[in-house]
Parts: sequence; structure tokens; C-alpha cells
Amino acid sequence: MCANAGPLACNDSEGFERYYAAAEGLVKEIGARPHLGKFCEGFKKEDMARLHGDSFERFLELVEEHDPERKFANGFTRRLFGDGRPRRSATDPRGREAGSV
Repeated sequence: MCANAGPLACNDSEGFERYYAAAEGLVKEIGARPHLGKFCEGFKKEDMARLHGDSFERFLELVEEHDPERKFANGFTRRLFGDGRPRRSATDPRGREAGSV
């Protein structure tokens, strides 16, 4: 039973940030793949590329092909898969050269 808690209430999540930070360090150290639906704040695009190799590069190609404007991107996906900024073509939709006024 937890201190200062009744028999049916127990807050066992205290300190989970330290636990998960340590676990992430170990996951990176052994080259394991994290469960992206879990706490994985310390993982970045570079980690994903190292862990998944050519498959990750293929995934990024598919993202570019199917979501070139990154309409489905958010903070989580930008951290893990890239900044989410759409790549500019040689001309913008109005037919002007990129960067021209």
C-alpha cells in the first residue's frame, strides 16, 4: 500500500519521467526500436534513421509522395520524421520562380 493513500488509491506514477528517460537511454544504447505510442520524448529523426535504415528512407519518400505539403504533420511527426516544411518546387503555384517577388 502507498504511503498517505487509502487502500484503493495509489499514485505509482510519481517519477515516471526519470524512469522513462533512463529507459530511453538504454533503448538507444542497445539499438532497440521504441513503441512510438509510448513515452519517447528523447527520440528524434536521427534516431529513427539509425534504427530503421533504408526502410526509414523509403518511408520518408512515401511521405513526400503522398503528403508533399505536410497537411498531416504535427509536432510529434516533425520531431520523428522531419521538420514538416513542404519542399519547394522550382516554381510556386502562381508559376513564379521560388524566391522571386
